[in-house]
This record gives sequence, C-alpha cells and structure tokens, in this order.
Amino acid sequence: MEQQTQVSLKKGAKHWKKRKSSHCESFPHYLEINGSIPSVIISPSDQQPKCTILYSHHSTERLETIYEWLRKMSLLLHSVVVGYEYPGYMNGTTEFSEDSLAKVIVQVFDYVVNTMNVDSSKIILFGKGAGAAPTLFQAYKCRKEHMVGGVILVNPLVNMSLVTLSKFQKVSHIKAVTAPVAVIFGQLISEKKYIRKLYSLLQNKKGIAMVDNGSYDLETHFCDELTDEIIKFLVGFIPDLAGYFNGDEIEKERPKEYQFNSFDEISAFLSQRNLQHLTDLLISFGYCTVDNFMTMFPDEYDFLGLEPNDLVAFKQLVEDAKKDPSLLHPKTKRKSYSVMIPNAKEMFSDEALKDLNVFEKRGSVKDILFQRKVKRTSVPYLLTTSTKTNQDESHEPTHEQVINVTNHKKSHSKGDAICYKKHTNEKETKAVAESDEKTNE
Repeated sequence: MEQQTQVSLKKGAKHWKKRKSSHCESFPHYLEINGSIPSVIISPSDQQPKCTILYSHHSTERLETIYEWLRKMSLLLHSVVVGYEYPGYMNGTTEFSEDSLAKVIVQVFDYVVNTMNVDSSKIILFGKGAGAAPTLFQAYKCRKEHMVGGVILVNPLVNMSLVTLSKFQKVSHIKAVTAPVAVIFGQLISEKKYIRKLYSLLQNKKGIAMVDNGSYDLETHFCDELTDEIIKFLVGFIPDLAGYFNGDEIEKERPKEYQFNSFDEISAFLSQRNLQHLTDLLISFGYCTVDNFMTMFPDEYDFLGLEPNDLVAFKQLVEDAKKDPSLLHPKTKRKSYSVMIPNAKEMFSDEALKDLNVFEKRGSVKDILFQRKVKRTSVPYLLTTSTKTNQDESHEPTHEQVINVTNHKKSHSKGDAICYKKHTNEKETKAVAESDEKTNE
C-alpha cells in the first residue's frame, strides 16, 4: 500500500539515484558480499554474539542512514547485525527490480549461513517498512532447508489488496512461511488495518505489538520501547537468550573478583564487631573485598576518619582476622522458625463438638447416631473425650470412650457401620443414658 508516508522499494530507488553518492564505503564494518553487494556486518563488543540479525531497511532509508541504528542494535541485542543495500540504491549497483532484489537477499543469506557459519536457527530476519517484502520472501525461500529462528517486521509496508503479481506480495508465499513471525507497529500509523490483515495470513504467529504514540521511525523517538519489544520476541524465538537479557549470563561472564556482592561480604565481616554501619564508608574508599583490609597500612586507618571507638574495634577485627582467616568470611546463620502442627484428632473432635452438622455429608452416620432408637448400652458420641461423672465420684474415668468407625460396604447399603466399645462402668453408662433421655425430651 502506498501513501505519502509510505514509499515503495521501486520509488525509493529512483529517489536515491537523484541524491549524492553514498559514503558507506568508509564505515569500519563495510564489505561487499560476493564482490558486488554493499553490506555492513557489525559484531557486539563482547565478541560472543547470541544470534545474527539480517536487516532489510525501509525504502526511504539507505545503508549509510541506518548505520548508527545497526550499531546500537548490535550493542543492545548482543547480536551480529548484517545490513545490506538494495540494487539501485547506490552508484555502481544494478538497476532496481524485484528479481534483482530477490537474488541479492538470497546471496546475503547464503553468505551468513555458509561463509559466516551461522546456524540458521540462530538467524533472525528483520524487515522495516518496505523491507518486510524481501524479508518475508527469504523466509519463504529457506523454509525447508534452512528455516530461520524467527522473523520480525516493524511497520511493514503492506499492499492494500494483498493480491498482486509481485513475488514479494503473493498471499500463497506469505501463508507458506513456517518460521515464527512477530509484528511491531506504531500506534499513529494509518495502515494498522492492513498490517493486521497481513498478520492474519501468517501460519506461525508469534505475537503482534503496538508502541503507544509511536509513528514510522520508532528507532528514533521510541528506541527503548522498540528495543523492549524486540527483546521479548527474540527470547520467544530463541529461549536460550533469556539469560543474556535478564543479566544471569552476563553476570557469569564478569571477572571472578566481581561475581559477588561486596556489600554483603563486607557487612558480614564487620557485623562480628557490630561495625556494619561502616560498610558504605569503606566501599566508598575502594575497599570492595575483605582481603583489601588485610593489606592496609597504618596511615590508611587514620585516613578513614572513623570514630575512636570504631577505629579501635576495626583495627582489632583486622588483626584477629590475620590470625584467624575464618573470620574473613563468616558463615551467616539462618533463622529457624518452629511450626506448631495441631493434632488432627483433637481438631476434628473439637469441631465436631461445636457443630454436629459435621456429619451431614455422611448421612448413614447421622441416621445411626441421632435418628435411630438404639439401646443405650454404649457411649454413642464421645470422640477421644472422657465421660463426666458426678462430683462425688472419681474425676478420672476408668476407661476412655472411643468410637471406632469402619466401612462395611457389603453389609450396609449406605456404606458405614459404627461399632462401640462397651463401657465397663455401669454407673457411668446409666448417667449417660439419663442425659440422652433428657435431650430427646
């Protein structure tokens, strides 16, 4: 789809032909792939790239205009970024045509896979604006032999009808892309409806994100928001990258002397003499490890400007640590908490005594206990509790009354039967029977 704000690749070539010649040959990362394709290959400063991004720019851009953005991408995404120029966009290149552009991106991709020896699953095809066309075309071409890790489209330029003779806009090609595809667009662009239509045609949808208040040049005015969305999709494409963006893997790559929390180490050391309030002061003077204290000269103590009491205690702690190295790294004690677990039988008994409806879910038990007229030759409702007797009699019963509940599915249709232990004390049995009769009345 073409509007004033969106220019096709063909019109972009005519525009750049009228402009002055490009000076991207002077860039330190410049090279010509296969001797004819102007390109830049930018590696991250740590020289340990996590993936390779093949970047196809918009029609209103040229390699020299996006060079700084490509460098920033390489730095922020810990990735190798490969940018190339379209035919007809620089002096000395062939005239622009879709066929020539198709050959160019295929050659660049083959160079990344075969010459740079990059696993295709670690390659991310990235297309901005009109660059989405060659990006989707390459994703279609390599879907069988070298399927890429993912595809990211930013404000993709979409033909309004999506029914054209162009090899870059064929619906059959777009639907055949099997690699996961993510789309990012600005809230203020006017082509959102067609971008969503394009997204609906994709076979492997990975996500669609909108940058609030964003327009066409997201990398210029919304760099942070755009980078966050790109990182989110990169981690979705290649889960191994998660550790590099949350800091875990970066922390492992730091020198060993920096792979600890100096504040915690020094604070633990000073707390042995209640001097932990000096932690920030000592770190500010450059003492980042407790080993630094072991090599301090006498005049360094005075230079710290400590209170007399703190100075004496600190000096003594250092001297003690020199004699006993175990004081350098004291083991922190873990707090233990006791947890009281109440007896299950007591909990059930107390609840049952407070609310007899606890038996409503077991209708057979309720019927037997409260509805049937049974002989009061045993104690019907005493759960791990002793029977009360008259004050003139012994306070401690001779035996504890226990209800033994068992299931007998064969003999009872409702599933439960209750057996009672007979009480041996006749007086206590008689007292319970009398109390039950009063209750029934």
